[in-house]
Amino acid sequence: WDLRGKAEGVPVSTLLGGAKRRKLPAYVSAYPMGDTADTVRSALDDVLAYHPRAIKLCAEANWLGKRGADRMAKAIAVARAHCGSDMPLMVDMYGAWKTAGEPLRALPALAEAGIQWLEAPLPLDDLEGYASLQGHGVPIAAGDLGATTHHEFAALIERGRVDIVQPDLTLAGGFTEVRQISQIARANGKRMLMHHYKSDLLLAANLHIMSAEPKEDLIEYSVSPSPIRNELATGRITVDGNGYVAVPEGPGLGVELNTATVSRYTVS
Repeated sequence: WDLRGKAEGVPVSTLLGGAKRRKLPAYVSAYPMGDTADTVRSALDDVLAYHPRAIKLCAEANWLGKRGADRMAKAIAVARAHCGSDMPLMVDMYGAWKTAGEPLRALPALAEAGIQWLEAPLPLDDLEGYASLQGHGVPIAAGDLGATTHHEFAALIERGRVDIVQPDLTLAGGFTEVRQISQIARANGKRMLMHHYKSDLLLAANLHIMSAEPKEDLIEYSVSPSPIRNELATGRITVDGNGYVAVPEGPGLGVELNTATVSRYTVS
């Protein structure tokens, strides 16, 4: 799609049916968050500097285990107090819980804190476990950890009953497959949000995809300190002062591969 867009001199969003918006609201991930109230606040300050429209709290190791739910509730309470009542907050567990009983114990506190969604609480193949998390006041998101093709996302929706699917373009089968995932999600009244943390190449692709979706929704914006994340594309895609990210307007993805970065990190 990118090469075809470049060849035709048009953005990828044009090939996806045309951009319906030129910018998208960003949610930014807070990680690492540390083990104390002070480190949680410090991590949030780093994220708040980007003027996000929402913030995702990424799980720490001390949120797991027998007393993990209590530690999570305390961290979320600190985050809520620090960010204010109007800031949407989400929680990402990146599949760290292994049985449905663990997230079930945490859901009451998440619902009380007004958490917008609980992301990847279980391994992807535990569809029955995902289904059991419904009806507790917190939307459930899944798919970013490696679900591939629209068939697996259809299973997450139909059998796992998740509320939000999160395909990663590099894992889910590319633009064509993601379009089918979007169609399945919309047909079932679910949301599709693109997963991102790797680089501005992926972020640019996600912006084109979400700009062509029928309804506006959030774009994930990673602030990982990784040089691959920050230097793989020339220039930087940034969040503006209102928490929006502009869709690149050049041909193809609208960004270029930084060959110097590729050379620096290439190993034989």
